[in-house]
Amino acid sequence: AQLGRFLWFTGDHDKGLERVELALDIAETLRLTQTIVTALMTKAGILVLRRPEEALALFERSLALALESGFEREALRAYFNLTNVRLLRAEYEDALDHTERSLELARKRGNAAMKAAMLGLLAEVLTMTGRWDDAIAASEEALEATPLHGLSSFISLAGALGRIHTERGELEPVRTLLDRIASWRDSEDIQEQAVYWL
Repeated sequence: AQLGRFLWFTGDHDKGLERVELALDIAETLRLTQTIVTALMTKAGILVLRRPEEALALFERSLALALESGFEREALRAYFNLTNVRLLRAEYEDALDHTERSLELARKRGNAAMKAAMLGLLAEVLTMTGRWDDAIAASEEALEATPLHGLSSFISLAGALGRIHTERGELEPVRTLLDRIASWRDSEDIQEQAVYWL
């Protein structure tokens, strides 16, 4: 399952899907629930652009299995993925529900990185639903709680805060945000550069 996931992340979707199918064959035969959950999430990630309904069903099932089995780390990943899919589909109420549930779990588990990531997604969902003050509050909580190196929530935070403050004509908060990540402008990490120039 992990090999399939790594292949997916490197862009080799076909080989990734082959490995995930093999992992599912083995894991379902041996009832290796954690591997099943990981494989279902990976398969869903690979399929999300080609077959979004199937991907959504796979993400939902991986979440249910993770919660039933007490695999909180996997449940948090499933919530994160589901929130992103719901955002892409403009299903904001569902995205908000997934985000709130995952935040509760991340806080309970003490997972600061996932808490920050979900606060970033929450900010994005709240921005899309017009709840701008709540989005700013969620963004500020994430920024206070987490250092910025490798902050996965920063894309959502930057997008939400940038949109809100620009629409309100408040450019100073946007400049402050960009100052926090100034080193990302010329970073060797292409993702950091993308976030900066976003």
